[in-house]
Amino acid sequence: MANDPYKSESLDECKQLCDYPMYIRGKIAQIEGELDKALYWFENALALSPQNAIYLSRIGQVNFLLGNHEKAAEILLKSVEKDSTHVCGINLQAQECLTSLNNLNQSPEVLKFMAELFQKKKDFSSAARAYEQVIKSNCNVFNDIGDEQKFQLEPDNVEALTNLGLLYYQEGKENNAFEMFGRALSYDPTDGNAILAAGSIIQTNGDFDVALSKYRVAAERCDYNGSLWNNIGMCFFGKGKQVAAISCLKKAYYLCPLDWKISYNLGLVHQSIKQYVSAYHFFSAAVNLNPTYGMGYAALAAVLSHLGDQANARKAYEKAIQLDAENPQIFYNYAIFEMKQKNVENAIKLAKMCETALASSHPHYKVCKFSVQNVKTVHWCSKQNILCNLKIA
Repeated sequence: MANDPYKSESLDECKQLCDYPMYIRGKIAQIEGELDKALYWFENALALSPQNAIYLSRIGQVNFLLGNHEKAAEILLKSVEKDSTHVCGINLQAQECLTSLNNLNQSPEVLKFMAELFQKKKDFSSAARAYEQVIKSNCNVFNDIGDEQKFQLEPDNVEALTNLGLLYYQEGKENNAFEMFGRALSYDPTDGNAILAAGSIIQTNGDFDVALSKYRVAAERCDYNGSLWNNIGMCFFGKGKQVAAISCLKKAYYLCPLDWKISYNLGLVHQSIKQYVSAYHFFSAAVNLNPTYGMGYAALAAVLSHLGDQANARKAYEKAIQLDAENPQIFYNYAIFEMKQKNVENAIKLAKMCETALASSHPHYKVCKFSVQNVKTVHWCSKQNILCNLKIA
């Protein structure tokens, strides 16, 4: 057949009429990292089968890998238009293209979408930059429109400011976050999300009365909010009003029974009034809902030791250290536990580990340096220590 000139010519013509081998050669080239060759073969396959959405999506992928993000987004959009059955996969590819763009001079709607994508990827700094651009673009529009249009734009600005504040808060930039919440409240003093977020920062700094005044306004707008009632309850707890705290936390628990923070806080309040059985139930619920939180097991261990179950208390402390080996509070309370069990060597070892963890720990761990011999002081600090880790939703 190869020696027959007529048959050989027909074979060459047939090779140019079948798109699938070209597609396979393109896939092989892409796997081997030869992106230019892959693009060549995918484009040839598409030329023979212009309605094939898969070939278009492959061309979009290769363009994305080559750094042609805008072109990739356009091609992937065409692929969606041709065949919507591959929307899920193409949507993810389009998101990758969009978030890879360095140019943030987009419309506010696109910027908000980009910010949400960055948040899903845990890229909070890029999400914050996107929201900053939203606010800047809205401010520029504010200068050129009438009062009625400004009123229509305000909700978008409030949402962007609140989201930006939350991103700052997640990054540990508390002052910047509080500023954003304040600006959001200047647009809408009754915005529930901004009030709740600002109140949480005020509450964290120990100003419970001011935080409660903020929450009172929020409660009028969003009474059925578990996080709100959780925070109100912990404000009362900070003021030493345990009965009011339990009442508010029970309402939060009713509204959000699967929120582990609420169960954990209920355990803290019951532990503070020496209702150890109730505290045990709530701490157990908290660690079942969030089995990766080390302080939950440490709190459970403290309650178990009060209930006389020393064996399980020790297991709970070991689990807490396994989950959070850099938390000095856990070593601190475990050292006290071992001292009370007359295991002096273990107590000294844990005290040294606490000192090491304390030297490199986050400032929010309010643990006093102590001497292992001073058992009374250690025991008193232990109680304060287990209560100071209030988790605000």
